Amino acid sequence: PAALPRRKPGLWEMTMTMQGEDQPPMVTRMCLDAATEAKSSIWGNEMTRDMCSKNEMRRQLDGSWKFSSVCNMGSGGVTRSEGAATGDLTTNYVIRMKSSTSGAELEMMNRDSEFTVASRRIGACEPGQRGGDMIMNGRVIANVNDLPGPGGARAPAKR
Repeated sequence: PAALPRRKPGLWEMTMTMQGEDQPPMVTRMCLDAATEAKSSIWGNEMTRDMCSKNEMRRQLDGSWKFSSVCNMGSGGVTRSEGAATGDLTTNYVIRMKSSTSGAELEMMNRDSEFTVASRRIGACEPGQRGGDMIMNGRVIANVNDLPGPGGARAPAKR
């Protein structure tokens, strides 16, 4: 669809809860700027464009977005996902999703899962943070723009 919402730049907090698992929710913060949003939107279109044979999104009458995808993650197997996103999607949203992975080299990756991700913009990025910084437990663990592969930086060419 041409009118996919874009998240507002700033510091975002994402809380992921896995249904059926006895684990506390995983909370991550990310400093989002326009360049990072273009690479890794809510939908991850840029990151998965070459890997997904199906990546459909449909706006529903109630304003939510339903989605489904089939993505070949190489040695990580084939993942089929479906779900819905609700909220204004520019400053807050909740994604409820079911996925099934099969054919992964690591047997533990072959599984069905169901999870919820609640995301909200909590303000401006902290001084010194740059777009793409992922923060866990108060420290930057990675910058999504520096990671190799789709959506991130590419490995430098060998000379």
